[in-house]
Amino acid sequence: MKETPKPSTIELPAPQLCGSRISLVPPEREYWEQIRAWESDPEEMHLWTHRQSLPTREQFAESFVSRLQSGYFDAYCVILDTAEAPKGFVYTYQSQNDMAYLTAYADRSARGSGLIISALLRFMHWRFSITSPLTRLRADTFSYNQASEANLVKAGFEQVGEIKRHRRYLGVDHDLKVWELARSSFYEMHLRLLQRELRL
Repeated sequence: MKETPKPSTIELPAPQLCGSRISLVPPEREYWEQIRAWESDPEEMHLWTHRQSLPTREQFAESFVSRLQSGYFDAYCVILDTAEAPKGFVYTYQSQNDMAYLTAYADRSARGSGLIISALLRFMHWRFSITSPLTRLRADTFSYNQASEANLVKAGFEQVGEIKRHRRYLGVDHDLKVWELARSSFYEMHLRLLQRELRL
């Protein structure tokens, strides 16, 4: 059986945030209202944030600018489809040395289409490749968010920890799961798919 060459012995493809099917672009002001709608959806906020209140446009703009300027996000991209319609976002935050946390969100209309996995492949390759590249990515999920867990597993993440009874939701205590993906594992798992994806 032919083995996949180790990343250190092969030439990795150049990072590309834009392709024919998908583009990852900076969070310009024209996308802020859509980002606010995603972050404030009362039916889905429990999936990925502790925040309980819904911000006004002014409150969101102030908070988002603060997060962008303070360095809380060390990389943030809005995901666009072929019609240049925003379909989600992906970002890393709390970067420490060679590790950062990853968050991704897909609009309901994009779920199940493979778009979020394509976006994650491009984004993670970029984060593992740019100046001062990361060697590890981490992500958190609440125990009731099986869809996000499935996407993390597809992307190559493994569960490395768990905080019991981290959050109470609808009268039930839920655990917080901690996931991690090493740079070497990412390329061992996705190199061929990544090479194919970056040709599109």
